[in-house]
Amino acid sequence: MAPKDTSLALAMVSFILYFKWNWIGLVIPDDDQGNQFLLELRKESENKEICFAFVKMISVNEVSFKHKNEMYYSQIVMSLTNVIIIYGETYNFIKLMFRMWDTPILQRIWITTIQWNFPTSKADISHGTFYGSLTFLPHHGEISGFKNFVQKWFHLRNTDLYLVMPERKYFNYEDSASNCKILKNNSSDASFDWLMEEKFDMTFSESSHNIYNAVHAIAHALHEMNLQQADNQAIYNGKGASSHCLKVNSFLRRAYFTNPLGDKVFMKERVIMQDEYDIIYFGNLSQHLGMKMKLGKFSPYLPNGQHFHFYVDMIELATGRRKMPSSVCSADCSPGFRRLWKEGMAVCCFVCSPCPENEISNETNMDQCVNCPEYQYANTEQNKCIQKGVTFLSYEDPLGMALALMAFCFSAFTAVVLCVFVKHHDTPIVKANNRSLSYMLVFCSVWVTFLPVYHSTKGKVMVAVEIFSILASSAGMLGCIFVPKIYIMLMRPERNCTQKIREKSYF
Repeated sequence: MAPKDTSLALAMVSFILYFKWNWIGLVIPDDDQGNQFLLELRKESENKEICFAFVKMISVNEVSFKHKNEMYYSQIVMSLTNVIIIYGETYNFIKLMFRMWDTPILQRIWITTIQWNFPTSKADISHGTFYGSLTFLPHHGEISGFKNFVQKWFHLRNTDLYLVMPERKYFNYEDSASNCKILKNNSSDASFDWLMEEKFDMTFSESSHNIYNAVHAIAHALHEMNLQQADNQAIYNGKGASSHCLKVNSFLRRAYFTNPLGDKVFMKERVIMQDEYDIIYFGNLSQHLGMKMKLGKFSPYLPNGQHFHFYVDMIELATGRRKMPSSVCSADCSPGFRRLWKEGMAVCCFVCSPCPENEISNETNMDQCVNCPEYQYANTEQNKCIQKGVTFLSYEDPLGMALALMAFCFSAFTAVVLCVFVKHHDTPIVKANNRSLSYMLVFCSVWVTFLPVYHSTKGKVMVAVEIFSILASSAGMLGCIFVPKIYIMLMRPERNCTQKIREKSYF
């Protein structure tokens, strides 16, 4: 049998992740066992965004505990976490935890281990102000016929002294003649089986399972020893008795078998098996009426990510709620926000910041927002990108009509300039201004502007600005370079001669 809970930490982490909790309290004893469990729990929760709201190591020393009891109590009470793991079995633990459960303002879920597997008692359960406890118990099969055996063994008539004692306790009978008459009037056929449950739980405890396995282990060891024809006469002399015990011990250490429940049992100390766990809900069905209910099962032998199986339909039946309470340090960041961490904050604690302009986040708890494509823009909630509408510059619009008219006029003027230059290409003024270059400038003034206009397919206003700038630059080129020459060629032809040009150049 395993000397320690080898897979308990993994089971608890899987359980916490199933309910999406990340803000957990931990109460452990200040000893080697508690430190070992803390190391295993931290290892399993690493890189899984599970944080500890507090880790309280309860002193196992009685004197030290008395001095720190109030501090332990206040620190746990002031914590904002709704889920607290309790690991330990010392008397100090029991005193502190029952004080917590009796506090009416506390509404917590207590995750406990096998040491806290109390019998369900109708008189002893008084913690009706808490959500309940979830206990991880090693999984065992049911012993066939055990419940029937217990019921027959404890089948007592109502006149028996052992039945009168718990009845007096529950019905507050006093030693009086009238109350004795009431007791005698009880029907002999009445069932008082529920009274027996106060002191004897009908389920097998872990200690009972250990005893059950130990008996089977000794039986297997003796059987194996007898098969090898051990010397039974050695039992009857002093030296032989010691030798016989050593032989039994050697066979016992090598014992390996499957018990009637289907559990594999190793008696070798160094063999460590990973346990399967049943998750048992322990709470109040009504006042002074305890209830145990199996809510799920954990198995480390299942594929990764499927270790934990939970009976969802049992949650409402056990707790009276459709969902378990939340236990997180920070609420989820909805789409349209991103998570930001301030200095000194735990990985589970963050603030939600809106996405920058034209960026979105379409999932919960995103660390970075995403830019919208060039042809899209972010909506007001910044949780999705919307297709941009294409707006054309219509000729019917006043702006479009004005720009079109300007373009037509400048195009016509460019054509006129070209025609004049062609007609007067042999005149001195055209030759003096480099005829080929002039033709090229006239050509480029029209077609060079085509490239930016072709590539400018964005907003209507931007297109209008580009068209206006192109027309203005074309007008400047025509007006400053070609208009003076056209004026001379058409209006002052007498000046279009070599002598005049030379005189102008001389002066």
